[in-house]
Amino acid sequence: MPAFCADSSTFRGNAQHSGVYDAAEVPKLTGVQWAFHTQGQVISSPAVDGAVVYVGSTGGNLYAVDRAAGTEKWHFEAKSRIASSRAVSNGQVYFGAYDGSFYSVDASTGKLSWKFQTGGERRFAAQHLHGLQPAYESMPDPWDCYLSSPVVSNGAVYFGSGDGNVYALDAAPRSRYCFPSA
Repeated sequence: MPAFCADSSTFRGNAQHSGVYDAAEVPKLTGVQWAFHTQGQVISSPAVDGAVVYVGSTGGNLYAVDRAAGTEKWHFEAKSRIASSRAVSNGQVYFGAYDGSFYSVDASTGKLSWKFQTGGERRFAAQHLHGLQPAYESMPDPWDCYLSSPVVSNGAVYFGSGDGNVYALDAAPRSRYCFPSA
């Protein structure tokens, strides 16, 4: 594994999100190995770290699933839709949720390490959004959601937010919630 991937499982393989993986080719599978039912839709990429698959759902849960058996190891209730892909690094799983919260969860237990609250989504309305008709009618943006996937690099976790900011947070696990300063 290249040095830039050694401590992190992240969306598209590395901090650059290049999608290039330094690994043996994918084995040819025959049939479904297992299926896992979540309490909602899965609209993001799972993160695989060793023997565990981490997947979030629109039902508001993050799941840790045994990669070989397809059985649940634990789940964490974020209580808000999880649509971003996760990043896994140094025993922590990082992800954002629709309510504007960003989480760090212990990868082995599913316990909350810390939570950061962003400004959340900024809803707006305008005319002719996404080419919708009629062009003169002002309407709310039905797709105004920010699905930023986090990346961990050099001890910091980076992610974008629907509040218009890009955040860099200390990735270290801690036993307290943190909130942005005013």
